Amino acid sequence: AVAGVTLTHAHWPEIRLCAAATGASNVLVIAWLRSQHECILLENRLLQSFPNLDITERQLTLRALKRMGRLLAPDGAAKRREASEIVRQAAERHLDSACRRLAAST
Repeated sequence: AVAGVTLTHAHWPEIRLCAAATGASNVLVIAWLRSQHECILLENRLLQSFPNLDITERQLTLRALKRMGRLLAPDGAAKRREASEIVRQAAERHLDSACRRLAAST
């Protein structure tokens, strides 16, 4: 049954990820939607397509602030690129280490 769910969802354009998982909740679906109302419509479509489906949990992000390293404006357009904090910290550590080696060699 899980394989049927995941294969069927591959053709729904709003679904970005549909994967089988272990445990009582054994299907994970990630969708990109434009409104809360579309979430309800998607859930209804899922329940119509799979009558034995139980939706056990949902999480809704109303507005993405950043996508793929780019800060987003309220309309969703990319405003500017920003390195993640992890990359920034790693670069600072590397620079500090290089400066210490340079200072030690002189």
